[in-house]
Amino acid sequence: MDWLPVVSVIGLSVAVLVLGWTVSVLTARSKRKHGPSERRQLRQEHLGPSQHGSTIAKEIDRPASVLSIGFRNPRMAFMDAFMKGDTQSAIGILPELRRMLSPENQEYLLSAGALAAVGAQIDLQPLLSAIESNDISDETVLQAIIVSVVQYYVSLDREQEGFDRTKEVLERYIHDVSRSKGFRAAIANQLQMLYLGVEEIDNALGAINSAIELSPDDPSYYFNLSTIYEQREDLEKAIKAIERCMDATADAPDPVHLIQAWDLYRKLGNEEKVKAMRNRLDAVGYRGQS
Repeated sequence: MDWLPVVSVIGLSVAVLVLGWTVSVLTARSKRKHGPSERRQLRQEHLGPSQHGSTIAKEIDRPASVLSIGFRNPRMAFMDAFMKGDTQSAIGILPELRRMLSPENQEYLLSAGALAAVGAQIDLQPLLSAIESNDISDETVLQAIIVSVVQYYVSLDREQEGFDRTKEVLERYIHDVSRSKGFRAAIANQLQMLYLGVEEIDNALGAINSAIELSPDDPSYYFNLSTIYEQREDLEKAIKAIERCMDATADAPDPVHLIQAWDLYRKLGNEEKVKAMRNRLDAVGYRGQS
């Protein structure tokens, strides 16, 4: 078996994991300020751009033709299309990949998950079946699939559907002590995104605190905690959380974290801190308006 495409897709899926925390702030802020179409556009900018747009209006429910993939292996054809941002072609190739590998194959699941994570309206059932079965022992693969499913619902503003479908299984993983704490924390973080999406703010706070308890050194969880406190209009706690986040990333500050801090200091009228954050943003090369 040629493992190169598998490793590549896992790499893409892990990138989705890294992007996952940004959705929280988008959800927390955009729910208050934007309509559904605007929220979707904001989220897609952070989930990863595509040359033809990340959200596909309808699924191509036919196998890829010989003309569309040439004489290449469907694995390589899929990866080529996905890496080029040609989501539409990747969706067209996916059924061929499914027939070649089977819907339960982890390579297929990761490939489908990579599309789901950017809002492509593929058949989500194989991904849902995989996470509901609890048959995947590799936590990296399982986490990537779960993140893909959650991001699918978030990117399409269908959090209520995702919440109803996945809440029970996510809670099961969070409380499964046979799994690593890092994995369980990551799943708690995904659950808090869905709680935010259905506007259950107190439960979102509980979920992100569970993630922090399980993995207290992950700065992204403190960032998410800050955005939740901000939504609850508890700015003092929001600042404490984002400061904890920035302390953990002091050697390589993330502009998104700095912008969150800048915005909170601005709301509290702390001009000295606002200026300091603006200087730090300039220092990391951020040129956007804040």
